[in-house]
Amino acid sequence: MPATSTSSLPAAAALTDEVTLDQAEQLGYPSRFTLRRYIRRGLLPARMVGNSYRVRVSELATLDQRVASTPLSGEVQAQVEVAANALRDLHPDELTAALISLRSRLRAGAPV
Repeated sequence: MPATSTSSLPAAAALTDEVTLDQAEQLGYPSRFTLRRYIRRGLLPARMVGNSYRVRVSELATLDQRVASTPLSGEVQAQVEVAANALRDLHPDELTAALISLRSRLRAGAPV
């Protein structure tokens, strides 16, 4: 996650230490859709102000640690291992293309 200082925050966020999900995305954190998913899963504390979430910058800064420590189900872990083994034998250019394709599919919400 990017390091943040009050000088890099939007003006309103510098005063409150809280940002909207759109502001967090502009700071280089995951998309607002991903952040909402983390909030629903309990990985990212947030509060509602009107109809939008506000999150503390300090919570965003430690988000990587919480997400990385969330265990995968056995089925998902097995699928990840199968995919990793299949990718291991690819040429670096093929691997790059495969990862770009996967990222695009995930962002579009398409089945992987």
